[in-house]
Amino acid sequence: MPSLVASGRRTPGAPTPQSPRRPAVIRPPTPHGGVIPRGSAFRAPLRSYAESSGIILVRLLLNDYEKLLLTMSIRNTMRNLCLVLSALVILWCPFITTAQVDFASIDVFLKSTLKGEDRLYLEARGDLNGDGLEDWAGVLERKKSDSSSTTHLYVLLRLPQGGYRVAEKSKEQKIAGMGCCWVEALEIRRSSIYIQNNAKTHITMEAAFHQFKLYQGEWRLIGVRDYYLDHDPGSEDASVETNMNLLTGSVIEKRQKGENNPTIRRRNKKFASYFLKDFNFSTGFGIE
Repeated sequence: MPSLVASGRRTPGAPTPQSPRRPAVIRPPTPHGGVIPRGSAFRAPLRSYAESSGIILVRLLLNDYEKLLLTMSIRNTMRNLCLVLSALVILWCPFITTAQVDFASIDVFLKSTLKGEDRLYLEARGDLNGDGLEDWAGVLERKKSDSSSTTHLYVLLRLPQGGYRVAEKSKEQKIAGMGCCWVEALEIRRSSIYIQNNAKTHITMEAAFHQFKLYQGEWRLIGVRDYYLDHDPGSEDASVETNMNLLTGSVIEKRQKGENNPTIRRRNKKFASYFLKDFNFSTGFGIE
């Protein structure tokens, strides 16, 4: 009899063969008592991605907020700076206007400066600052209501674009009465202003030559030559001529009596700084 395996036929009454069963999968309970559904394995990556996206969004919002604060801070700073600059301009405008007054010509300057019986007493022209342009210096005599007079030295520099600007001026000094003191001469040479002032009494006479120059940005007294003559009968017309260089401190003194040979003495002295703005037309200015 042929075998059952070879024929593939099932003998009647024989039990039907069972297919092998898969082992049951035991799923852990969920918090709600159910079973974890399929696809839950993908929730963890999704949750991580959502958290990362939230962090990125928060960071972007923080960056935008910081930028907004920075922009507001810059705007406030610029607004305050504009207010400060505006205040400074208002405060300095009068000084800027005063410092930058220009005159088309010397005549225009004199017409704007001289009042009533005032007059131009002496003037000189020449280059004072080495730019090749002709500058101007002048002594003005002013009449006062009490019939007295004053003298005032002005220095005007010629501008490259034309016109003049006041560079410096001295004190306005009252002229002593009785004809004892006066301005004798005014000259511009070697980029310097030379002004001669005289003083006299019944037995003495003095002439002082002051040299002013624009030195290191300031109008300074740099030299003085003083001549003193004594007519007293017992002095035999003794004279003393003193030349002083206030920058180097060199002093040369020459003394002479009548027709006798002069004696010359040299020495050094430390001088203080004197400026044209303080000049008072005194023969002793810078040496007393």
